[in-house]
Amino acid sequence: MAKLVFGAALLFAFVNVSVPVYAQSVYLHVCNAGKVDIDVFVSRAGNVSSSHVGSADCASVAESAGAMGAAYVGLALVDARGQWGAARRLDVLPVRGSGAWSRANQNVTVRHGNSNVSLSMQLLFRPNVPTCNTSQTSSQAASLPLNATAAQRNAAAAADLNRPAAQTTCETLGYTLNVEGYADTGEITFRQECDPCDKKAEAKLTPEERAARQRQEAAMNQAIGGLTGLGPAGAFFGSVMQRQNQEAADERKARESRLSPTQRMDWSDLLTALRKPGSKIWEKIPRNIIIRGTVSSVEVSKDTFEPNIQWVDVAFRESPVTDVGPNRRPYSEFNVCTSSQDIFEDRFGADFSTSMIGKTVEIEGETQGAVCRGLRGSIRITLAHQVRPVQSARFEPGTVPKFVPLTPEPPKLTPEQVEALRVRQEKEADDANKYIQKIQEDSRKQAACAEQSDEFAKTHSDLFERRKENCDCLKANGVKVPWCR
Repeated sequence: MAKLVFGAALLFAFVNVSVPVYAQSVYLHVCNAGKVDIDVFVSRAGNVSSSHVGSADCASVAESAGAMGAAYVGLALVDARGQWGAARRLDVLPVRGSGAWSRANQNVTVRHGNSNVSLSMQLLFRPNVPTCNTSQTSSQAASLPLNATAAQRNAAAAADLNRPAAQTTCETLGYTLNVEGYADTGEITFRQECDPCDKKAEAKLTPEERAARQRQEAAMNQAIGGLTGLGPAGAFFGSVMQRQNQEAADERKARESRLSPTQRMDWSDLLTALRKPGSKIWEKIPRNIIIRGTVSSVEVSKDTFEPNIQWVDVAFRESPVTDVGPNRRPYSEFNVCTSSQDIFEDRFGADFSTSMIGKTVEIEGETQGAVCRGLRGSIRITLAHQVRPVQSARFEPGTVPKFVPLTPEPPKLTPEQVEALRVRQEKEADDANKYIQKIQEDSRKQAACAEQSDEFAKTHSDLFERRKENCDCLKANGVKVPWCR
């Protein structure tokens, strides 16, 4: 369908089909990608509207003719205890249309059942202002030379009488918020698409509607194919279509990746896959996983660029420390982190930084590169739904599918290229092993120097001398660190 829509736009541009005039408008849709019903409240200029959005359904929650002023949006649901109320926590705001969304904390009186209740409106929606453009057509009479003949002036006047009137085309700005609620924690996350909604809409199509859509696509693609043979303009059109088709294919692949099922993984499979050469993590392990582990450390630190944000990094015994960074902070091959420490406070109490140590937990989420203090990969926790205490770090027998490493289809290579590839892969694997061994050796040396520095500090109070002593020890052991020049 992307090809059809884009091709149609280009087709109009090439054959100069007039575009109809549209009214300037803005609309906001909310689609429910989860299984928990969501109530949406919108407060604009003192007026409050509400919409109930069931699973796999979409609703138009706000519309305006012309520009839409700022609106507060509140999301509510029924939690696992049967209590209705505003979502306890919202996930990171969606990337698409992110300029229109920001956090809010505005209490508004809304109608729920037969009662008026105060509800927290968690979002502020400020859409862009739609613009209008007026097409101008040139006047033949105004373009005549000063010495134009009477016949030329008459012809120009006749042409101007038949000249189409100027047309004004206005934008229609549409915003869609895809939500998914979790009853167990009373939280809501955001999705880039509502896959259940798309499947439901597709299932509702009648055979006649499907056939009509196929005929429309075939006719449009035939017209597009004909345009590609129109000389230089056709060549340009063909190159644009080729690029657009590639972008559509990339988007389909990205969508499939986002919607890939969540898989349970054992640490042995996870770490073995992550240690393989390559920089793209989702070519090594599934995008969405569940792991279980025993907490070995909890580190709280301020964000380097935004000191008002505190990060919590959690390491596991199953993925031991392999490196120590500035301020002796540990780095493991895979860990989890969050910038919302209230999530851990909800789950483990205000003393989570100590009470979590030794506990076994289950973590669910999207894998990512070294965003947290995982040198090879990590999971960022943004909702309490992602973390839960469990009795054992081992999954129940038979619940972990056999992990089959992702193997992209290899290109066709000559025997010489195959041999060169084998040699390169062996070297990369050897280099990776040497790198890990060096990290482990440096970590042991840093720990030894740290102990020596602690003893030195007992008799030396000058911070400069203590820092110099630590750096001298590291240099003597051949350990290079950025804070020792």
